[in-house]
Amino acid sequence: GRCHFEDGNFREEKKVYFIQKILEEFGIEKERLRMVLSKDYSGEEIQKQVESMKKDLRPLMIKG
Repeated sequence: GRCHFEDGNFREEKKVYFIQKILEEFGIEKERLRMVLSKDYSGEEIQKQVESMKKDLRPLMIKG
């Protein structure tokens, strides 16, 4: 079957892509914005994703 969130997720992914392009136009790293989809209701996967993003953002924070 088709997930009823699929269309909304696709629209939001497009928005994130375009916002990343705008960030780049202003000299801001596109990696500062990320969209993550998760079906993990316990929250463990979200926690891992947040930790991963923090790790990826640390070098950007030092950079400026």
